[in-house]
Amino acid sequence: MKLKNHVVHLDEVPSKEVKGPENTDFQARRQGVGALIHTEKLGCGLITVPPQRAAWPFHAHFANEELAFILEGQGVLRFGEESMPIRAGHFISFPADGKTGHQIFNNSKKPLRYIMISTMQHPDVVVYPDSSKLGFIAGRAPGGSQVEGEKVAFFSEESKVDYFLNEKHVPGLTGSVSRVEEEDET
Repeated sequence: MKLKNHVVHLDEVPSKEVKGPENTDFQARRQGVGALIHTEKLGCGLITVPPQRAAWPFHAHFANEELAFILEGQGVLRFGEESMPIRAGHFISFPADGKTGHQIFNNSKKPLRYIMISTMQHPDVVVYPDSSKLGFIAGRAPGGSQVEGEKVAFFSEESKVDYFLNEKHVPGLTGSVSRVEEEDET
């Protein structure tokens, strides 16, 4: 292993805009570090959220635990049914339990900057309590680089279907299920 493959300066990390649809409260800049320094089981990024915005909707992961460290600014943490003010110096952990939603919102007049670290487990199911959605990410972890063959989909919980919907016959068998009669062994 070469040391230079495991060290990067923030000045060398490209910045990607994260932006929700027009007229929403979602906007941030993300500098993804993990892949650049060849982490395999951890993701890491610097997130900069402008005033009066959140980077992502309120959500809870089933597979990925996350940790935030607030570097600069202040905001509001939503955590399950509770909320509290946060500011530079706060560490915050987000469990991978599929039920404790979390979100950081910048309610100030200055940018909010934090480091987000997460496990990079996949597949992951993500619950979005505010909008009654489910997200499914397979083939890569949430926030990871896109890969060929990945499956990423979001569904309204209202669109639930029965497990056996459109399941009628086993391919290759005609009409209905074939049955093999047991031979009499006497």
